[in-house]
Amino acid sequence: MPEDKNNQKETKKEKSKKSKFLFFTVFLIIIGIVFYLVLQFYLTANLLLGNDILITLTSNTESMSLLHGQTDIAKFNIYVLTNPFCKAECNSEFIDLSSNKTIDKSSFILEPPNSRIKEYLINATRLGTGQDLFRFDVECKSVKTTLCQTKGNFRSRSMLLALNYDLNNEEQKFKQQSRERIILFVQDLNYFESNLKEFSPVTEELEKTMNVENLTKNISILNKEISNFYEIIDNLKNLWENQDYSFLMQEITTAENKLLELKNDFEIINITLSSNIEQYNKLIERLSFARQELTELRSINVTENISLEIDNAIKEFNNITKIFTKQGDLSFKENITEELINDINNLSLTILVLENETNITRCCFANEIIADVKMNKIDLKEATSSAIDVVFKEPYAVCCLFGKCGKCCDEACQIDRKLYPVILLHGHDFNKKISAEHSLLAFEKIQEKLDNDGYLNAGSLILGILNETQRGIWGKIYNPVSVKVSYYFDIYKNLKEGKIIQTKADSLDTYAIRLRDIINLVKYKTNRDKVIIVAHSMGGLVTRRYMQLFGENDINKLIMIGTPNAGIGGNILSYCSLFGGEMECRDMGENSLFINKLNTEEMPTVPIYNIVGIGCKMGNETGDGIVKMKSTYVESAKNYFINGTCSGFNYLHEEMLDIDKYPIVYDIIKGAIKG
Repeated sequence: MPEDKNNQKETKKEKSKKSKFLFFTVFLIIIGIVFYLVLQFYLTANLLLGNDILITLTSNTESMSLLHGQTDIAKFNIYVLTNPFCKAECNSEFIDLSSNKTIDKSSFILEPPNSRIKEYLINATRLGTGQDLFRFDVECKSVKTTLCQTKGNFRSRSMLLALNYDLNNEEQKFKQQSRERIILFVQDLNYFESNLKEFSPVTEELEKTMNVENLTKNISILNKEISNFYEIIDNLKNLWENQDYSFLMQEITTAENKLLELKNDFEIINITLSSNIEQYNKLIERLSFARQELTELRSINVTENISLEIDNAIKEFNNITKIFTKQGDLSFKENITEELINDINNLSLTILVLENETNITRCCFANEIIADVKMNKIDLKEATSSAIDVVFKEPYAVCCLFGKCGKCCDEACQIDRKLYPVILLHGHDFNKKISAEHSLLAFEKIQEKLDNDGYLNAGSLILGILNETQRGIWGKIYNPVSVKVSYYFDIYKNLKEGKIIQTKADSLDTYAIRLRDIINLVKYKTNRDKVIIVAHSMGGLVTRRYMQLFGENDINKLIMIGTPNAGIGGNILSYCSLFGGEMECRDMGENSLFINKLNTEEMPTVPIYNIVGIGCKMGNETGDGIVKMKSTYVESAKNYFINGTCSGFNYLHEEMLDIDKYPIVYDIIKGAIKG
């Protein structure tokens, strides 16, 4: 019996343990289910408030300056922020925009908090001076699972990289030396030309008395070769100006060899001509001597026979002068002249002998008249080269985009309206707790479409301190850029550096001040004097306030989408600060001091294009679900009405930016930008 009692007690204890275990098991299951439901509710609520997936993209640099042949490494760090139960499916692409070629394309999975670094070797392969552009694109989406609530839409980020390249030291040296060598070529040609011009009248004079046909022919040939060499000079200059130094080096060597041939030909002509002139002038001297001797003999009283001999010598002299003035063999003329001079010398010697004899009768003088023929020596002077101003067009910087290369933008681009950058400015963020970078997602589709239409996607711009490396890095190409910006960032500066901070709890006046910094930075990077602003919702108010505070000289035109120009009221205003920033909601109130100042002062004179959403019932009125039509409408602006619908948490106010659903919105934006 005691044993039976003990067994009963043990059975009761076991049943009690099982009951407790079952109770705790059910309790834990219920807690788990509740936790799961609460978690699902929390994740769903976050998703509805826009907290899906966020990509952060940073790089070690946005511009490089390399000499030809140098290399550097570009690093892009991809970080994805999503809920802890999600993983991200990502695609990345690194594009050489200058040649329009994809350098790398890859897909990968990221699980927060891990990041992915992509590295690329950048090489300055182009010869000369200019800029190449690269862009890194990444898109990610959350992979939906039981605990990963996501819309499954891809989000993207882009970043431009500018490569500014220049000649290396050896090429800079060759550039200077080759320029000097080309100038020397021109100076040598000028020397040849100047002397050949001096040769021309000399050869014409020689041609009267001697056969210089070969000499004249060689001079003509050399003149033609010099003319042809000037074409070589033009080609060398073109190569120099186009910075084709590798081919220029070969062509200069060829030109030097050709110039050496010209120098040899010139020297042969010069020596031949000098020899002919020397021979000609010597003959002139001998004939002048003969004339002088005959003139003296003609004045002496001699015998009749000797006077006849003198007359014969004069006749011979006159005959030789006739022969001399006719084209012929100069050697023959020299021979007969020397024979005459020998005869004259013999006569002089005979007369000298007769003067010592007393038994000879002197009765006569020579009767022949000595021909009065002018015979002047030829003087060949070496021409001096005049100063030659060889004009070189300094090679222009070359910028390439999508495989097309040309001269980089200069200062004229600064005021070219077709090249003004487009700033895409977001509106009010309905969730003040999530990262401000979420606001940059609003214009993703519009920016992508603008990129297809010639407005280069420059990604997003977070405020930074101006530095010289950023000056004009987006402004050297003949294409405008579009860039997403946010007034939810500011810079906290100290003596050493500036730190970027996120702040979403400020007034619209503060945002307008930040917009000024953003505009200055965009102008600085693009080297343009104005910008175009496309602003959504509250972004339009911030832009209008900016123009009131700082003027409109920096803005070419403003395009507003769903902007509450007359403020918000009712439930919209009441719920605004529940999730969004309190101060900005206060400023947007229809009876706020901010809205009063905004609408009682003069409207800007810049063109304003205003897109108004209608079709959603808002009490007894129509609007876009957030802003009533009468609040969006601006009398002095060009107003466009978009008729749409609202359902659940999907409001036309936000969906107007979805140009897949409302393509007319993009058509209006594009027309306004290009109009």
